[in-house]
Amino acid sequence: MAEKTLSGRLARDILGKIRGGEFMPGDKLNAQCLASDLRVSRTPVLKALKILADSGIAEHRPNRGYTVADTPPPAKIKDFKEPSSASDFYFRLADDWVAGRISQDVTEQFLLQHYDVKRSEITSTLFRATNEGWAERKPGYGWTLLPVVNTPEAFEQVYRFRAAIEPAALLEPTFELDFKVLDELQRIQERYLDGLVETETADRLVLVGLHFHEAIIKLSGNIFFHQALVRVNRLRRLLEIRSSVDRKRVYDQFSGHLELIGLLRQGDPVAASYYMRQHLTEAAARKGSLQRTYGGT
Repeated sequence: MAEKTLSGRLARDILGKIRGGEFMPGDKLNAQCLASDLRVSRTPVLKALKILADSGIAEHRPNRGYTVADTPPPAKIKDFKEPSSASDFYFRLADDWVAGRISQDVTEQFLLQHYDVKRSEITSTLFRATNEGWAERKPGYGWTLLPVVNTPEAFEQVYRFRAAIEPAALLEPTFELDFKVLDELQRIQERYLDGLVETETADRLVLVGLHFHEAIIKLSGNIFFHQALVRVNRLRRLLEIRSSVDRKRVYDQFSGHLELIGLLRQGDPVAASYYMRQHLTEAAARKGSLQRTYGGT
């Protein structure tokens, strides 16, 4: 059952990539690449791809593996739901952890006693939290929930940190434009601005934003900049996912991403660096409501 719930969640995540334009009709869905991207093993990804194939969203072709269906049924894409209730428990546990209602050390037995869920859902959720960077299995018995950004002060520090490293990364001597990466990022932002912002889930919108900034900073050629941003994004994503989504703010955010891509295409890293700092400063100001959501915890 735990494998089933994990595969269902992965199917939803892969579908989000298809909706967002990361994969187009006919594109190959490489199980190993997806496993690396989603930080899981290949087996549950293959099960997830079969779920999508059974729904008509993907196709399995002999000697080619899985591809996005040439004409995925629009209703299937719109109405697809994760075939599991585990995601509900994931968000309940995330809420309680962010709000400080549970201690950092937990056991599966403790969670069984405090939540009306099956053990398989608990196990699946803890492994998902581990993959996403806010839980880890203890060497002996039980689990530790790791620190996340859950106070106004920590939130502000995250954005000051990002405003220090992301603009600087664009000025690195090893920074190198990859127009294929820029083309993909532009296609994704445009698809969301064309309507997906209104229909996608809050967690998917957050992940698209994180992916954009991590892809841009990776172009710096400095692995330490990239690793630092990935780490800090893991710490803040839980709070952002659990906060009310302001879709107007998301439109502004993704429009800003297109502005940045335009400056990079013009070959003006100084202007792009300045714009990145401004973009992050304005984003921090717009997200003041996030800081109050769990204020005082």
